[in-house]
Order: sequence, then structure tokens, then C-alpha cells
Amino acid sequence: TEQISTTLCEEGTTFGINGPGVWVTLGCSGVFRVCYEPGYTKTIQCDSKKYRDAYCEVGGVMRKLTVGRRVSRSACTEGHSYFNLGSVIKVSNGCRAYFWAGL
Repeated sequence: TEQISTTLCEEGTTFGINGPGVWVTLGCSGVFRVCYEPGYTKTIQCDSKKYRDAYCEVGGVMRKLTVGRRVSRSACTEGHSYFNLGSVIKVSNGCRAYFWAGL
């Protein structure tokens, strides 16, 4: 992703992948590259309630994990509030979202 706007572009908050396209909101503007790999995508809801860590089984080893739709006011940022632990999603810091797990 090459950000063009001065507004922050954060995946799952101001931009995301929706099927074959990319959605943007709140002034995010950029050049986006989407790469599809063989396999399938599974949608998993995972919620950090009361800012506590939560772990959600995916049912396979994830090759890619992205935020499909954030439902919390707290940010969902990879490496800070959500983590790909192989076959498990870990969420923390109040992140609540529907994740797309590429298996």
C-alpha cells in the first residue's frame, strides 16, 4: 500500500479488502495492491472483552490474517492488538473484529 492522503490509512479502520475490491473511508487515499493466493478465506469473530486477551481457534494454519470489519472503538492493529499465532488469533487491548483468515 502506498498512502497518498495525509489522513492515516489503517487496514480495517480506514481501508480494507472487500471481495475483488478495496474500500476506503474517512479521507484515506492510496495505491493498493491485492494479491490472491490459492486456498480459502474463513471469517472468524474474535473479541477482547474488557481489554483482556482472547484466543480464537481458526481450524487450520493461517497464511494471512486481516481485519475484515472492526466492531470495537479500540483499534485493531496487527502486532499490537491482534496476532496470527498459526492456527489461533490472539486479540488484546479491546480489539473486537471479524477477521479474514486465509488458510
